[in-house]
Amino acid sequence: MYIITFGFEKLSADGEGQLMGRYMKILLAAAVLAIPAVSWSEPADDGAMVETEIVPVNDNDMEPAQADDAQPTQPALTGGALRVEAVQAGFMQQAADTPQDALTLQQCINMALESNLRIGAATEKLAEMDAAIDEAATARRPTLTGQASYTRLVPQPSNPMADLAAMVPNLPSLNSNLSGNIYNVGLNLNHLLYTGGRVQNAQRIAEQSRVAGEWQQKTVVREIRRDVTKAYYQALAVELSVIALDSAVSLMEQLVRDISNAVEVGVRGEYDLLQAQVQLINQRFARQQAATGAAAARDYLAMLIGLPVNTPIVLVRSMETPEALNLPGIESMQSQARSISTDLKALEEQTKILEISMEITRAANLPTVFAAAGYSGGQSAGGDAGNFTWNNQGTLTLGLQWDIYDGGRVNHRLRQTQSQMRQLELNMENLRIGLDLMVRNSAASLEDAFEGIDVGRRSVEQTRRSYEISYDKYQEGMLLSFELLNAQNQYLQAGISYYASLSNFYSRLADLDFLVNE
Repeated sequence: MYIITFGFEKLSADGEGQLMGRYMKILLAAAVLAIPAVSWSEPADDGAMVETEIVPVNDNDMEPAQADDAQPTQPALTGGALRVEAVQAGFMQQAADTPQDALTLQQCINMALESNLRIGAATEKLAEMDAAIDEAATARRPTLTGQASYTRLVPQPSNPMADLAAMVPNLPSLNSNLSGNIYNVGLNLNHLLYTGGRVQNAQRIAEQSRVAGEWQQKTVVREIRRDVTKAYYQALAVELSVIALDSAVSLMEQLVRDISNAVEVGVRGEYDLLQAQVQLINQRFARQQAATGAAAARDYLAMLIGLPVNTPIVLVRSMETPEALNLPGIESMQSQARSISTDLKALEEQTKILEISMEITRAANLPTVFAAAGYSGGQSAGGDAGNFTWNNQGTLTLGLQWDIYDGGRVNHRLRQTQSQMRQLELNMENLRIGLDLMVRNSAASLEDAFEGIDVGRRSVEQTRRSYEISYDKYQEGMLLSFELLNAQNQYLQAGISYYASLSNFYSRLADLDFLVNE
């Protein structure tokens, strides 16, 4: 945390310059804390260029931070065909100020890979496809089916022999009672012997679908990695902007108090106080908007890495400033994008699936040979429930089924599948062209974003110099206070824009990396 202490002493009219001089030095220090530590060249007395650097104030002893205390430069970003040489940007918060539980970009990516819901759903889809492969394999095995039934005849059947015995005395007893209860059981065993390859090809389709699912899952993983990277830098840029605005608001509050005291002693006009108060209101509102944006950015990042929304997230306040951008040729990156595109590979698997489907369709003109065995048993029509006769029966079957005429159904299916193949080939070619266009646009956007960092850096330099000139003119009485405040605000906005340019650069880099690197 940066601590700035100063007070107000009642001054005479001649002391106003001393008051504002002290305030402006503090304001310049605050702007330094709110803007990245960038280097620029200033002309020396002899016309030569000398390097100047803004260095943040150390929290411990209020002395300039030493090189030994600075955060070490992170390694240059590398990834396949891309390489960005970068140097560490000196933000107002040093590594020592970052809590130990602060998350780095790699930690966020690892958390997303472990617990992101989209990745979880894609992984579960693979489990579903594994089950589909096992199900397709069962078609090559025999099936055993059992059945049992009980039937009761309503009304009960009449027994003519019992009626005859009642009519004729001393008639011998005949066991011819009929029963309304009928029992049946049965077992059937069926096994396909030949299907023209339909069963095997159905299993191959399930296996190819599983491979396509793997490519789709890889696509989701790469998309999540890209989205987390972009969300991380966006959240970091907004968070640093909030810190910069906090510093500006704190100093503006102190300025309002000092001008108010100066108005009381008659060394400043009320107009200056009103201008400072309006500036303070505007900065407070800007800070509120930035805080709202920071909360939204953190919530989005939390969702991506598998944490509940509203979970407090602390990020490592570190962002490298690229000093060189070396990209391969456009054609080389376009070729790389085509070769590693998981979407293209998934479509290639779909092509193989359609080829197998055509084989299955053609096999519909071939016969199907099957074997079957059956057993059935049941109560005969005579007898009662307590003493009935059981009949047993078995069958063995070797069958041949062949569709001799289907009205052209197979040919129509083949035409449909062939049309689907052509559609898929056209979609694949369209995707290749789209990849070429996206690589070209992403590379151009990345180069623009890199140039934007340099523009932002120059803007920081120019607004700083404008601020210093305004300060000198204000001391000489040649500039009004609101003009000086505007110069200070421009300096602040240049720093915030610089954060945004860094975030935009790494977002564009993540887009291009997604296209050309696995």
